[in-house]
Amino acid sequence: PHIPLTELLDWGTQNGAELLGLKHKLGSFVKGKAPGVVWIGNVDLQTLQLKPDSTSQLIIPARL
Repeated sequence: PHIPLTELLDWGTQNGAELLGLKHKLGSFVKGKAPGVVWIGNVDLQTLQLKPDSTSQLIIPARL
């Protein structure tokens, strides 16, 4: 709970794509890339923290 949401998102997007060797296709919303989109619900927007009851739902799958 002490890790800011912005840092968690970097870990799961740009850093995750780089680790998998897919940074040229995934990890950010840039022309030519096709990342997936996940909706993260019930987030504390004041502190940018996930809550114990936060949820996630795949909205658009990534295109590899």
